[in-house]
Amino acid sequence: MSEVQFRASNFKDFEKPATGMYHAVLADIVDIGDVPNTYKGVTKIQPMLYFVWILDAKDKEGRQFQIRERFNNSLTERSNLYKRLKQILNQAPSVDINPETLIGQTRKLFIQLDVVGEGTQQKKYTNVIGVSAADAGIAVSIPSDFVRDKLKPATEQAKTKYAQKYQQQQSAPATASVAAPAAAASAATPLTVEQLQAQLAAAQAALAAKQQGADVKF
Repeated sequence: MSEVQFRASNFKDFEKPATGMYHAVLADIVDIGDVPNTYKGVTKIQPMLYFVWILDAKDKEGRQFQIRERFNNSLTERSNLYKRLKQILNQAPSVDINPETLIGQTRKLFIQLDVVGEGTQQKKYTNVIGVSAADAGIAVSIPSDFVRDKLKPATEQAKTKYAQKYQQQQSAPATASVAAPAAAASAATPLTVEQLQAQLAAAQAALAAKQQGADVKF
């Protein structure tokens, strides 16, 4: 009997809404800061944000579905953010638009459910294909227990979490070099693991203090 055992992914695939039209309220616009994106082997650091839509449909546990849309934080006419805001407003957005004026607005969303993979490796993704005006008399309320990102503790805000993840990715190669043989070390004195950890902790603390309660800006 083989000693090797294959393991299924421990990724939890949350229930997703089926493809169709839904009314939804824009519950939050979350700034996640500068995020590395790789396209065709080239990695760029880009400012990103995401919308949180809460649908008028519920999952099997009675909770309203939430959909996130992620965008580059760019209001150029060719950007996806510009195109989405134009659909929401039914007109071209101004360059000085205040994101807070969009919170709480109800719109009709066309959502497409995409399924990738098979069996235990199957994953489902929801994509907002389009946004239009809500039907007359329809309004979706933001649930009373929903907490906007900017009102969470600084350490729990999305911008802090994304920054921590990126800093950990950046520090991993440097940490590995500390343990390399002395013969392979460069002329410069490498930082110790403790020094790297201290720098990372200081950067995280400074970012958390700076971003707590910050509003999103397009």
